[in-house]
Amino acid sequence: MKKSERTKKVQNLSFIFGLASVLCWIGVAIFAVITAFSKVGASEKTGIDILSEAVKTKLISLSITIIIGLICSLLIKEKMRTTVYMLALLLLTIVYGETAMYIVLSIWFVDEYILNNLHKHYKKLSTINKEIDLRG
Repeated sequence: MKKSERTKKVQNLSFIFGLASVLCWIGVAIFAVITAFSKVGASEKTGIDILSEAVKTKLISLSITIIIGLICSLLIKEKMRTTVYMLALLLLTIVYGETAMYIVLSIWFVDEYILNNLHKHYKKLSTINKEIDLRG
């Protein structure tokens, strides 16, 4: 069975949009965890800690929850994407304020409604084109 040019093109587009979608939510989560851990040890020039112990505890617990969510999401094939986005949204809002909230929400929107839908569309087209190739 030889793949047609159309099938190859559709499979490549499906892969590209799927990879971009995965990189969006994993990238946001990893960025959130790294920045949170970097803020935990941060102190002013005078040596006084910037964050209180309660905030540090919240940052660490949210970071650990994001890591667990990432692992679970990868194991059960992206069923927890929204949870990972929500946790990253909380964590980055605590660390950077409302500007980070708007950035994460815009990335989430683009991923959920554009990239993921394009991936599903081209994956469905790929299946249809494989069937056409088998007949022809």
